Amino acid sequence: MYFSITPMGNMGNRLLEYMAALAVALYIPEAVTYNCHLPEIGLAFDSDRHEHMLADQENSLIIHDTDLTAPAKTADNIIASGKKNIVFRGYFQRHDLYAEPEFYRDLLFKKQPLDIEPFSDDDIVINIRAGEILTGGVYWYPLVPVNFYQMLVKTTGRRPVFLGQIQDCAYIRAIQAAFPEARFIPSGGPLADFNRLLHAKHLCITVSTFSWLAAWLSEAAEIHYPLLGFLHPFCLPNRAHGLGGIDLTPLGDPRYRYHLFPILLASAEADYLKFTQSLNPVTEAISDDCVRHISHKAREQYSDIDIASHESYLRRHPDAAWSISRGQCVSVAQHHEKIGKLHGYDLYVLPPRPRAKNIALGKPATQSSVCAWSVGKTPETDAAGAVDGTIDGKYSFHTDVENHPWWQVDLSKSLEISEIWIFNRIDNQVVSHRANSLAIEISEMEDEYFEAFRYESDAPFGGADGKPLIFKPAQPIRGRFVRVKLLKRDFLHLEQVEVYGTTPP
Repeated sequence: MYFSITPMGNMGNRLLEYMAALAVALYIPEAVTYNCHLPEIGLAFDSDRHEHMLADQENSLIIHDTDLTAPAKTADNIIASGKKNIVFRGYFQRHDLYAEPEFYRDLLFKKQPLDIEPFSDDDIVINIRAGEILTGGVYWYPLVPVNFYQMLVKTTGRRPVFLGQIQDCAYIRAIQAAFPEARFIPSGGPLADFNRLLHAKHLCITVSTFSWLAAWLSEAAEIHYPLLGFLHPFCLPNRAHGLGGIDLTPLGDPRYRYHLFPILLASAEADYLKFTQSLNPVTEAISDDCVRHISHKAREQYSDIDIASHESYLRRHPDAAWSISRGQCVSVAQHHEKIGKLHGYDLYVLPPRPRAKNIALGKPATQSSVCAWSVGKTPETDAAGAVDGTIDGKYSFHTDVENHPWWQVDLSKSLEISEIWIFNRIDNQVVSHRANSLAIEISEMEDEYFEAFRYESDAPFGGADGKPLIFKPAQPIRGRFVRVKLLKRDFLHLEQVEVYGTTPP
């Protein structure tokens, strides 16, 4: 039998995919050959054969992230199918999909001699991730707060050893200032760092599949697990992240010490440091039973828990961030409805609107195309969502991928346009970047547009978080049609477009 595993992301992600496939193969009596992109452990990937297997539906069985449950049950389904070519597609980042760590230790990374001064029994090795996540571009990869490390060292009484991405940046300088006597070990590369973590007796992981796996495969006596970012089951629950969700909490393993955080979303380094330093408490120790409760809640949740679109609410109201983190409420919307309203909490805090009327509200709209992700079935019904007045952080229309996709509204007659507000979707920071390059075009006659404004930036503008894109010309512009056009080839999806103006004199 031939298992081909779709490569997903970095080494840590690819190893977890391979581990899920290995666990399934334990229940299949015949030999299995693996096509897997893991050059780090000597496994090669034949992309042509993989694509051929994907296309050959008659002889291949595709196992998706959501299909994989217990390894034994998945193996039964494979055997019953009679197929000899099996393709794994997804992240498979759930602890219940793996065998015990002892099974993988020699198969994946056998512990090698240390290339640095050994760790003592009194050391706590703290894996640090900084690097590419310092910008806060992906909400489920936040930095581990510095004040958490201060609490950890104080409560354990151990000597901190910081290992990993120790480059010069504000985050690392803050750690160095908090621990002037600590040992700092810069990264020696993925394989060297992995082996170093295997040697630690006391470990604290960071928000990384690489870090999680090294700790899990280690024989450490104590592993501190921050329930933060994607390491918290509520961050990417069932039906998210490849639809299988992420839950890497190894319940029942006596080595683990769990530390719960309020829901924290990644943001730019300076902003994140300032905000997390203000939190008191920043974390609380919780039991296996509490983690089991949170994990169970996340597995029951069949939709987006909506934390990404409500960062402002969670920051303004830390009690809400704690309530959701503990599993007391399963979404920001639920917290606001059940608790927030009683305290006078606003779900959104937007800048004051202009005194002029929103002349686009409810007006006819259309767009360049529709696709499988569109809300409406036609360009007109899909585009109408952007002028219905609803602000909830999600997209209201979605074009297909194309060169310079556009959306436009017909104001019904020529009016004096004084401001245009564009609300980006904020439920997914990765795809919200697609609106980083766009133009606003205005026309009195539908076929004669001129470019009134252009936005090009490395950072996406916001929307329901209080940071919409606002175009305010020096003098009102007369026009009937307003078009928002992407300046590149991609999807265009926004939440609302508000046009303020008056009838000309």
